[in-house]
Amino acid sequence: MYLRRLAMLLVIGLVHASVFWTGDVLHIYALLGIFLVYGLRHASDRCVVGLIVVCFVYQLAADLLRLVLMTPEFIAHRVKQAQDFEATNNAAYGFGAFSDTVVENVRVLAYRYVDLWNLWAEFDWYTTLAVTMMIGLLVGRHRFMQRLPDLMHLIRKLMWWSLFLGLALGASFTLIFELNRSPEPSLIKVLGGLCYSSSRLSLMAFYMLVIVRIAQTASGRRWLLPFEAAGRMPLTNYLLQTAVCTTLFYGWGFGLWLKVGPAAGLALAALIFFAVQAPWSLWWLRRHERGPIEALWAKVTYAPLVQSTQTK
Repeated sequence: MYLRRLAMLLVIGLVHASVFWTGDVLHIYALLGIFLVYGLRHASDRCVVGLIVVCFVYQLAADLLRLVLMTPEFIAHRVKQAQDFEATNNAAYGFGAFSDTVVENVRVLAYRYVDLWNLWAEFDWYTTLAVTMMIGLLVGRHRFMQRLPDLMHLIRKLMWWSLFLGLALGASFTLIFELNRSPEPSLIKVLGGLCYSSSRLSLMAFYMLVIVRIAQTASGRRWLLPFEAAGRMPLTNYLLQTAVCTTLFYGWGFGLWLKVGPAAGLALAALIFFAVQAPWSLWWLRRHERGPIEALWAKVTYAPLVQSTQTK
């Protein structure tokens, strides 16, 4: 059953990446989910923790290896490739028809997984996400969410330490990469990459612990209702966000590509969530048990099992 659902998610992710948006993460979640469910289902806690350490060590070793392998000539070649892709991206996404964006998406997706250097970088991203998922595996395995009242004192301490470390590490990697903007790899950039991975993990823990603390009070649970509704139909909202944003930004829609800065982008993201996705999720879940895409996903994956049972 799990394999069928993950396989379906993999298909959805690949279609989503090749037709609508190359930044898709669903297919990565599906592949890592298959690894977690079938590779680590019976692994000991020590094994899982060991794999988390291995992921961090791998990322550090890979960055150090790039210092040896990447020559100035090779770096110049890769920079030229990146500039060419940026130009075709801007032409297709900013001014092209829908068919142009599909062609560009397929081209970018193929480049991500066919080019060996890109594939190496992609594997770094896989290990980064795998760390988060393996931590989630340990949290679920030890039923931490069911033991929250007994853990609140520890949660308060971890929350503030996570915030402090996340901000300090985040400031460090930002400063490192702002002061070292040239494309050449260097030891200081290796340190910056390590700061980024650690900052991401620390801030993720902080966000999660804040939500846990807020959810322990009645007023907090009421305040979280819109987020809860959106979280109960994540696949629907993920794909809905793609539909809204590609319509806003791509040339075949309103053409806002390269016309929205970081501050306006943040404001637009908040507007999309609070004015569209949260109200839509609350309205839908008052009338249905799950989101429309989640219901379709369940029907496609469970129907063959039901038919098989009925046949027997």
